[in-house]
Formats: sequence, structure tokens, C-alpha cells
Amino acid sequence: MKRAFTLIETAAVIAILALLSGSVVLSLAHTVSRHRFEALCQQLQEADGLVRGAARQSGVRQQLIFDLDGGAVMWQQPGESSPLRMVQLSQSKILQVVTADQAFQTGSVTVDCSPNGFSESYALQIESSSHQLKWMIVAGLSGQLYWTTHDTQVDQILQSLQSRLPRLSAVQPEQGYDAD
Repeated sequence: MKRAFTLIETAAVIAILALLSGSVVLSLAHTVSRHRFEALCQQLQEADGLVRGAARQSGVRQQLIFDLDGGAVMWQQPGESSPLRMVQLSQSKILQVVTADQAFQTGSVTVDCSPNGFSESYALQIESSSHQLKWMIVAGLSGQLYWTTHDTQVDQILQSLQSRLPRLSAVQPEQGYDAD
């Protein structure tokens, strides 16, 4: 006599397979989210480096604009009427821009880069779609980056990097972008 699987045994196997496939999907979703966040961090690093390099190469002041409300990072080139959008944040966001003196959570924040590629030191607090927080700290004179997840380190690092170069200026969204 042939032995066959019962309906209960078949249902149990299907349930186990469903649980296993669900855990694989969740694991992949987390991995994809983490890689997107790391790619965004890389784009922000490259945006800062590109604007600094353009200032050094052209010998003309450049501006890096963080639109905290619109979720964008832009580059204002001299003589251009509107800034060039470099990074559009879709699933992650910049929560705040911090200098040694101020913190900005809304509006647009402009980082002025001198013709030598120098700026004030600043930090970006970035939040991923899975609510992971990370700080990108930029040394204004060298453009060197520091990464941390600890809020307490941000103030210490910024205070040690503070320079006498022009300060970040907040620009209200209704006033437009400061292009002078």
C-alpha cells in the first residue's frame, strides 16, 4: 500500500516554507535599505568634495546648499540663476546641519566655499528610512570627513575644528537662494 502525505502534513510544510521565505525577504529588505543609506552618505561626501574642488579649480567662491525642507543638496555656481541639484533625498533625510555656533533643522542652509576650497566646519545628521542616525562631520579647512553615530562627539569635533572663516548662513525658503 502506498503511503501519501496527508493534508495536514502538506499544510505544515507550506507554512514552514512561507515563514522561511518571509524571513529571507525581510533580511534582503534590510540589506537594500542599508546599502541605499550608505550610497546616500557617499553622495553627500562627493557633493562636498566636488564643490570644494570646483572652488579651487576656478578660483571663485562656490556654495553648497542643503534644503532641509525639500530634501535636496544643491550647488550654486557663480553667474548661474538657479542652483544645480546634486542629491535628492527620497527615503532618507538630513535632520539638521550643525556648526560650532548654530544648529539648523528647517529651511535652507548655505555653506560658502572660498576660492581656496575652504569653508566653515559643519556636520550633517542623516536619518535613513529605517531610522538609523549617522553624523557626517566636515573639516572646513581640509575637507576631511569624520563619521560618527554619537551625538556627544559632534560638538567636541566641531569645537576643535572651528575656524575664523565665514559662517554658515540660514536662508529662508520664501526668500530664495543667496547667490551673491
